[in-house]
Amino acid sequence: MKMKSIAPDERVTKTINKLEKALFKLLKENKTSTISITQLCKEAKIYRSTFYSYFLSIDDLLEYFKDKYIKEFKIEIQQNYEYPDKIYDFYIRLLNKIYLNQELFYCLYTYDNTWIMDKTLEASLNAMVPVDEKALLTETEIQLIKTFNSYGCNGIIREWLINDCKENIETVAKILYQCSTVNLHIVKKR
Repeated sequence: MKMKSIAPDERVTKTINKLEKALFKLLKENKTSTISITQLCKEAKIYRSTFYSYFLSIDDLLEYFKDKYIKEFKIEIQQNYEYPDKIYDFYIRLLNKIYLNQELFYCLYTYDNTWIMDKTLEASLNAMVPVDEKALLTETEIQLIKTFNSYGCNGIIREWLINDCKENIETVAKILYQCSTVNLHIVKKR
């Protein structure tokens, strides 16, 4: 990410929030590659020079949001991994956040933007380090299992969003918990 280093203050936060809202509104109707900085700035009601004060391009802005979501998810997972029974609680909180911000997450999970959430949840689940002395797997095998779990969970969330979040949160959280923990009992080969 090439976002310029700026001390956070209320004005910067307001500008970033405006850009986030405008970007995800535009993503509802457009592919990432068709959104111009001029169009984004007009939607956000900011000057192009303001945009360039913080970001170099639309891809740079998307990278910023991807990193932001990865950081948030990692914190949630790391706080709950010490207590695996709380992974279910993590999914409840995540699904509630998605439910309350359906428009935003619909954009993140559809069109050509799916890589943002795929990489976000994958990086988040990689923060978990499952251990079971009986199962010996290589580092590559462990990484592939984590990738498989995260993409599967994202597929479930994506389908839930596409179907207007009709299934109740607890049911979806239970399925996500089962899918993401099915292969957790792994350990690196010595």
